[in-house]
Amino acid sequence: AAVIAGVVPALQSIGRRMQVSLKEFGSRSGPGLGRTWTTMIVAQVALAVAALPMAIAGFWGDITGASTSTSFETRPYLAAMIATDSEPPMGVDADAYRRDVAARAARLQTELVARIKSEPQVDIITLARGMPGDEPLALIEVDGVAAPLAGPPRVAFNHVASDFFQAFDATLIAGRLLTDADVNSAARPVVVSQSFARRVLGDRAAIGARVRYIRSREEGLAFGDGPAGDPEIAGLDTEQWHEVVGVVGDLFTNPIDPERIRPAMFHALDASAARPAMLIRVRGSDAAAFAPRLREIAMSLDPAARVGVRTFVQMQRQQQLALRLLVLALSLITAAVLLLSAAGIYALMSFTVSRRRKEIGIRAAMGADASQLLRGIFSRSAAQLGAGVAAGVAIALLADASSGGEALGSAGRWVFVPMIAALMIVAGLTASIGPARRGLRVQPTEALRAE
Repeated sequence: AAVIAGVVPALQSIGRRMQVSLKEFGSRSGPGLGRTWTTMIVAQVALAVAALPMAIAGFWGDITGASTSTSFETRPYLAAMIATDSEPPMGVDADAYRRDVAARAARLQTELVARIKSEPQVDIITLARGMPGDEPLALIEVDGVAAPLAGPPRVAFNHVASDFFQAFDATLIAGRLLTDADVNSAARPVVVSQSFARRVLGDRAAIGARVRYIRSREEGLAFGDGPAGDPEIAGLDTEQWHEVVGVVGDLFTNPIDPERIRPAMFHALDASAARPAMLIRVRGSDAAAFAPRLREIAMSLDPAARVGVRTFVQMQRQQQLALRLLVLALSLITAAVLLLSAAGIYALMSFTVSRRRKEIGIRAAMGADASQLLRGIFSRSAAQLGAGVAAGVAIALLADASSGGEALGSAGRWVFVPMIAALMIVAGLTASIGPARRGLRVQPTEALRAE
């Protein structure tokens, strides 16, 4: 903005043609400064048309992601994590106590699960290493399939108990579900989501396909979206192939863009190897009412136990609040940039048309009618706007092609680029209406006297 508004006119005014430039500025219609303003209008439109669609396309992923919701009713569900005090009580051998912490926590969880199942308020309880929707992400490859140009597929992964899909009413689409025997199976079977089968496997038959985790060199991470020190990420085996034995329906839905649903892969859970979360579905619709009873049962089994309980409604509300705040901030930024760009076009067009008041008055004095004058004004404005739009579209498409389609995406190419181009054209032509009408009202004698 500083270069366009200040440096370019300043350089022109102090150049070798300074005297000529001053005369042209005094006449308010000289060709040199006219070329400067034309260049400024074309550059402003081109920059807006090229940059704004890419910015909006980048925000669009966050906006559509905020529309993702669970395909199941969240109100009956809550999650619980059990922990035991790592510090021994008074009079207990510290080393022996700490060696027994993991085993004691496992026993506590086994006993707690059995007790919870017998509670009349509980419909079903299952175990999983990650919360639905909050699973870690990793990069994978499919046996016999080359990685796409956009990079290896990024999928969510989780370790779940055999009754996990029943607990969340996930529909079996093909193959079979996981069983307890799959924990020690040499084939390392996995069940994948419908989005995984469609987007990762494509036309290939899902059942029997083999996949494995790979490391990311570009991002400097051990895997897709987690640091090397993350135990969930660090524990993944990059040598072992996993065979797909089943396909289940997605646990999430997105009415705006189904492609925003993350592909998911599920392993059989070895409950003895980790301390998973307990996912509980209660009868009725008030999961929070069961939380006090859950803590009471845990304390009766081990007074030193610590129980963290959160309802799915609370977790979903926090996630949606963060996404909505992000979307609001990005929307305000985008709207501000759009308005500033449109205002810049309006100001430049108004200025250039206002500078032609003398020309308009003289032409009117020579007998030109209003329609001829308006056609001349709007044809010049349209040519400037058209040149800017053409240059901006070319730059945007070139940047999109060089990024493999990531800069704009399908929404950017077919929606945002035409939308911004139309907005800039409307702003520019609208900016020409007021000065043109004022110019037509100028008396020829007044225009001839104007300096």
